[in-house]
Amino acid sequence: MGMIITFFGCMGDVGTSMIATSCAQDLAGLRQRVLLIYASSHVGDDYVEDDTRVSIDDLRRSDSISAEAVRAIIVKDTCKFHYIKTVREITQIKYFDPGVITNIVRAVGKEYDFILVDGGCDIQYPLTASALMAADKRFFIVTGTMKALRRFCSVRDVLFIPKGMYEDSHIIINRYDKKQDAVASSQQIQQRFGLPCVEVPSVKGGARAETDGRTLLGKGCYNQAIRNITIEIRGRRG
Repeated sequence: MGMIITFFGCMGDVGTSMIATSCAQDLAGLRQRVLLIYASSHVGDDYVEDDTRVSIDDLRRSDSISAEAVRAIIVKDTCKFHYIKTVREITQIKYFDPGVITNIVRAVGKEYDFILVDGGCDIQYPLTASALMAADKRFFIVTGTMKALRRFCSVRDVLFIPKGMYEDSHIIINRYDKKQDAVASSQQIQQRFGLPCVEVPSVKGGARAETDGRTLLGKGCYNQAIRNITIEIRGRRG
């Protein structure tokens, strides 16, 4: 059964979709069988290009999901990983079955080494909650700003710790934008939250890349940061 890895952003615009997509690309380049599920209320799948209308919406009302139904909405990307597109009808995001991610994995999980989930940042929605609850491993994405860290503290205290999601998780500190008013170093964040941290360094054009729906793979320091994350992911499987 494929290992489920969920990426959760402490708030919008911290690079959750970009990092999840980059990790899927890196793992696929290492000949791992990867399914990436875009489960964000934001348009995370603008990092991949296709004209298909199928999406996770097609499974919204299903409490029993067949392998055939899941395979019908999986798109095979040119980057060698497979993916499921995010919510097509954003007004319907509140009505997903809370077990939808678990049911997808139960249906096709044996066909993949890793199932990565872009969980977005909206914990009030069942789809995001499903992504977090189903995970074998969670990566929480923050920046070094006070706003992001306060939001992470709030979600940690009301959800992650009470639901047993906090221990054995990692923090990704995304510093892709030099214009961020960062106030905390990686060491300070690790000491404050007591979780291992991986830093994604500032890269020229980082903020623009996110706006344009492009990952930053190809940039040396960004590549290494993503590889550090996927090393942790692969190590956990072993």
